[in-house]
Amino acid sequence: MGALDSLWKANFAALEPYWPLVANELGNTFTALPLVGLGADGLPNATSFTTRRSHANGIEAVFTWSSVPSVWDTPFLAGVESNWQGIVPVLTFNGTDEEADSPDAAYWSRDDSGGEAWSIGAWVNLTASAATSEILSKNDSDGNQIREWRFAFMTDETLGLFLTDESAGVSAARKSDAAVATGVWIFVVATYDGAGGATAADTITLYVDGASVASTATNNGSYVAMEDGGSRVGLGMRWGTTTSTNFFNGKMAGGPFGPFFTQAELTAAQIKNLYVLGRAAMGLK
Repeated sequence: MGALDSLWKANFAALEPYWPLVANELGNTFTALPLVGLGADGLPNATSFTTRRSHANGIEAVFTWSSVPSVWDTPFLAGVESNWQGIVPVLTFNGTDEEADSPDAAYWSRDDSGGEAWSIGAWVNLTASAATSEILSKNDSDGNQIREWRFAFMTDETLGLFLTDESAGVSAARKSDAAVATGVWIFVVATYDGAGGATAADTITLYVDGASVASTATNNGSYVAMEDGGSRVGLGMRWGTTTSTNFFNGKMAGGPFGPFFTQAELTAAQIKNLYVLGRAAMGLK
């Protein structure tokens, strides 16, 4: 990238104090995907970035890009103001082939036959399109690896969390009743208490902009629990028959407000606090 641009340096200096504030809300088991940043957080011309954690119960996972962000269709260039929302870096995914993935690790698998709770979220600006857009997933759609979970927008732009019991060959899901707003920044979160069983999706809650939204559960009487499999974790895509699919179409925020995963069911108050922090850093009204 050459010498660090002054805008880059100033924004990341201003962002660093937000990390402990975000960690305080997400807890000791959180992992955040900074997307781009200083050092291991991922320079724009780096082939990968490393997740951040505040405790050993999180994971420092390496995500490898399909191509370096500085050469994307909308390249991330440190000195370009449109690559920032407030002081937060923004990546624009083209919806066709831009993504990152990380190898399987036990951290990302949750046993909902044992009540293992978790939450997942991201700041996104979704481009309107009649296509499924994955945010994060641990799910191989061709069945070569065990399918586990997906956090995604559907073709009708509803938000959903989808769970799969691979051995039973069935899924449980909860989707928002209404489409999310497109072309604007929104903060989306799903929480799950890990109840498992025939009514698993009943205890998933979806949030948009710090508040729970009306949603509908789809359950299956044969569903028992997700199973720890070998699928990679996909950022902005889902694994398909021969390649990845369901590419994310739109913008994602990075730094401390990048996509997150935590092995806990966040409370409504914690989600609201994260929303307030994000709005402040992103300069949103």
